[in-house]
Amino acid sequence: MLDYGDENVFKFETLSQMNEFISKYENKNILSTLGSNNLEEIKAMSKKNNLFVRILPTTASIQKAENLGYLPKNIIAMQGPFTENMNIAMMEQFNIKYLITKKAGDTGGEREKVSACDKLDVEIVYLEKKEIIYKNCYKDIDILIENLIQ
Repeated sequence: MLDYGDENVFKFETLSQMNEFISKYENKNILSTLGSNNLEEIKAMSKKNNLFVRILPTTASIQKAENLGYLPKNIIAMQGPFTENMNIAMMEQFNIKYLITKKAGDTGGEREKVSACDKLDVEIVYLEKKEIIYKNCYKDIDILIENLIQ
């Protein structure tokens, strides 16, 4: 997992905790990179702040955002992962002060988002995913097959 450090980073286990934290602020520009699955839960952040949501450019995602009351000017429909420079450009364009994100790994552009935030002094509001510990976990396909056959 990428080390976010402690400076300019706020970590939460639930979206309701995030909402409570963001509700302390007013008139801040916030960018959510959580996607369309959490649009309803984070909508409360837009009551006192200007919330931008970065979602996939699909009809379903955009329609969901619009149905929940997000204005077109606050919907950024683009497919990532994004480079550090693209994240910087987007955050500068919308004067972002807080980035809402979650563990996305290298394929999700997590490192590029964090690096862009560091360069722009944007605060990171991070949703920590609880690690799932499975009873049976295999790294060798032959051992998995052997156990399935038994």
